[in-house]
Amino acid sequence: MLEEEEHELVRAAEKFSERDPNFFFALKYADPECKVISGCMWMTTYQQYNLLKNGDLIFLDAKANTTRIQWPLICPCISNYDNSTESVAFSVI
Repeated sequence: MLEEEEHELVRAAEKFSERDPNFFFALKYADPECKVISGCMWMTTYQQYNLLKNGDLIFLDAKANTTRIQWPLICPCISNYDNSTESVAFSVI
């Protein structure tokens, strides 16, 4: 079941890459030979823009067990020009 959901994650990232040419997606493998994913991270063009524009102070928002496959979701965030919080990336580990 987990392997199927890992492939689903990669397919979703590929779809985002087609729509957003600057979409960044990285995978971390627990064992590169077996291709078992131990984590991933992604950034949209808008998130990259926010990081460059407002990234003087970055803080982490860690939401344990919030993904469908029970992986912790980690979200680096910034405070933008009007003091609202914006995410600059998403990652699951």
